[in-house]
Amino acid sequence: MRHVKHTREAVLAALALAVSVAVLLGLVAAHPGRARQRCTHGVSSIGPVFIKDGKVVGGDTTPHTEACLP
Repeated sequence: MRHVKHTREAVLAALALAVSVAVLLGLVAAHPGRARQRCTHGVSSIGPVFIKDGKVVGGDTTPHTEACLP
């Protein structure tokens, strides 16, 4: 009976620790100073596109961001 009581206490302590860590991680993640800002400068590419006489005549001209610079 004594072994069961210690096992139960150990399981409850581990559960309480896991819940505490989860709450702490949630609070850290929700901190407004940690929010990522939108990328305003970076390296982008378009394409593939078709060029005729120096002008884009077809293809995808939506920029695809490759890297974000501060």
